[in-house]
Amino acid sequence: MRVKLLVLGSALALLAAACGSEAPSTEARFGVVNHGDAALLQVLAYDYEPASSLEYGFIMDMDMNMAMDFPGMGDSGDMSMGMSMGGDIAYDVAAGPQPGSTELTMRSSLRDFDLEHFTVGGRSMAGQLGAADLAELQSQSALPEMSVVVGANGEILEMRYGDTAMPTEMLNSFGAGGFSDPTGMSLAGLFGPELPSEAIGVGAEWIVDTSEEVPFVGMIESSTHHWITAQQEFNGRDVLVIVSATEIEDVEMDLMEMMESMLEMDSASAAAMGMDPADLAGLTSELFDGMEMTMRFSYDDLASTTYFDPANGTVVWTSTEALMSGSMDMVAPDGSGSMTFGMRMDMEMIAADGLGT
Repeated sequence: MRVKLLVLGSALALLAAACGSEAPSTEARFGVVNHGDAALLQVLAYDYEPASSLEYGFIMDMDMNMAMDFPGMGDSGDMSMGMSMGGDIAYDVAAGPQPGSTELTMRSSLRDFDLEHFTVGGRSMAGQLGAADLAELQSQSALPEMSVVVGANGEILEMRYGDTAMPTEMLNSFGAGGFSDPTGMSLAGLFGPELPSEAIGVGAEWIVDTSEEVPFVGMIESSTHHWITAQQEFNGRDVLVIVSATEIEDVEMDLMEMMESMLEMDSASAAAMGMDPADLAGLTSELFDGMEMTMRFSYDDLASTTYFDPANGTVVWTSTEALMSGSMDMVAPDGSGSMTFGMRMDMEMIAADGLGT
């Protein structure tokens, strides 16, 4: 039972992280607060060359801890895990479907992976993981391949995982990271912040309001504040330093309602999975009958710093930090209990031509 609860806790913590992946919607409310130094004003835009590729190196660190108390279900426990990884990210550039848009397909590969610690009930478990276990953990931790369509100002217009397009309402509501993003990082940390169409300079401030009505949750107030804090030299480039901070109100969601809804599908989709819709309905009832699960999480910090090269319209370095915490209460036919968790994630990317300098 303890292992099952720990797996459940890990999955729910990653779900909270994914919900926190914030990205401006195509109808985001956008406002420039301050245009900055009048002597340095310029219109900023991303400038991607079709049929080319951008190469980056990245490092990512994650720490997660959780404590569970399920006395009526056989056990309680706590877990702490820390890992770091490094590798390469490439963006394949193609013309987008909308006029002036660009499609970026992100591919990543891991070169380094280190399980820094893994404890259960205060006891180290890292030594009990074999090569196959570590390989599986590394595979699950890898960044997914995805494609996004962005406008010239960096707004996210479409997103796909493989051949599967994310519905617009999911893109806008849960953030472009969606449930499959294991990092919980904002897409602004992977592709750069959304830029104003007006001329701005050092000292400029602008706000993107991404408040949305989220399925199963309701209205979530969310906004990102961007500042251009400096213009400086970085690896031979003249870059603008853009600091971004996102605020997302605390979230409470009915997980059972969400899971049941996600398992509902039409006959064609069920047939594609080799299941009859009636069988699927029976499975849903069997899995969730008599269960209640409520999850709450808070985003204590979600910030990034971006070095943007206005001469060629690309990001040359970015660092993103995310800190979140949450809890879950569960009632089941054979008992009830609760869980609390916390997660910290940091990710840094640098253009390949700056590696080793």
